[in-house]
Amino acid sequence: MKTFAALLLIFLSLACARPNYISAEDLNPQKKPEETQNTAPEFPILKIRVSLKWSQPPTSQGAQDFILDFDGNVAEFETLAVLLWMPSMGHGSAPVKIERLSDYQYHVKNVYFIMPGDWEIRLLLKKDKKPIDQLYIPLMIP
Repeated sequence: MKTFAALLLIFLSLACARPNYISAEDLNPQKKPEETQNTAPEFPILKIRVSLKWSQPPTSQGAQDFILDFDGNVAEFETLAVLLWMPSMGHGSAPVKIERLSDYQYHVKNVYFIMPGDWEIRLLLKKDKKPIDQLYIPLMIP
C-alpha cells in the first residue's frame, strides 16, 4: 500500500508538468542515429533507461508496433505493462500485446492511436504483482 501511495504521489506531482512531446520526426526510423535526438527516458525510482524504436513513424492510421530496449537492471522487475492513453480526452486505446524478446527487449504490437493528438505511452513495471515504477512517454500523433 505504501508503494502504491508513493507512486500515486509521484504521478500527481508530475501530472501538472508541461509535457515534452516527442515528435514523429524524432522517431523516424529512416533517420541516421546522429540525426535523432536522445529520447531514452528513465524510470524515476529504478533508474532504468528505456529506448523506444518504431517499425515506422507512429500515426493515427492503422496498427503499429515498437521495440522497447531496457538499459539497466531488469532483474528489478518481473512484469511490464503498457497502456496507450490520450490525456486531453481522458481515454485510452485498445490493449496492446507484449512479447518478451530477451532479458532487455520487448516487442509491443497492436498499437492503435485512434485519433490524432497528444498521447502517452504509459509503462508500468511490477514485481510480485505490485507496481514498483512507472514512466509516461508523451507523443504528438499527426
